[in-house]
Amino acid sequence: MKLIRIFLSLFFLLAFCPAGTAQASIPSYTFTVNSTANGQQDANPGDGICANFDGLCSLRAAVGEANALGSGGAVNVTIILARNAAHTGNGSIEITADSISIQTEPGAGSQATVTFEIGFIVSSGTLIVNDVSFSNAGGFLVLNPDSRLSLFNATLNSNSR
Repeated sequence: MKLIRIFLSLFFLLAFCPAGTAQASIPSYTFTVNSTANGQQDANPGDGICANFDGLCSLRAAVGEANALGSGGAVNVTIILARNAAHTGNGSIEITADSISIQTEPGAGSQATVTFEIGFIVSSGTLIVNDVSFSNAGGFLVLNPDSRLSLFNATLNSNSR
């Protein structure tokens, strides 16, 4: 009798209770930018490591690595910029990854400053900017219809477009 109750309990449990659906976690990466020179791309896009050909992580290399990681599906990437640092470069940086957050490292001091001749092109996905100053850019941002932008404590200063 006890075995029959156990059997029936298991039967009803398996038959009428949906199995737990396992949710796949979205991969997350954090790249700490340690170079303000932004001329070089990432040396090996998609390997999960931000490093240009000199072994340094620039803003351009970090975004390039994020784009490569996000090309196969959903990925969240956080790019940390040093306080009081000025990141400069020519041309634009295109963002195609699912979600990129660019932020100044926590702590005291000035926001990181980003200055590009053209700026950022957000082709798809989401760009989140937190505690960063964008100044003297030829055109800070180009947003395509499928993209999203969130600005938190961000400064836009002397941008021409």
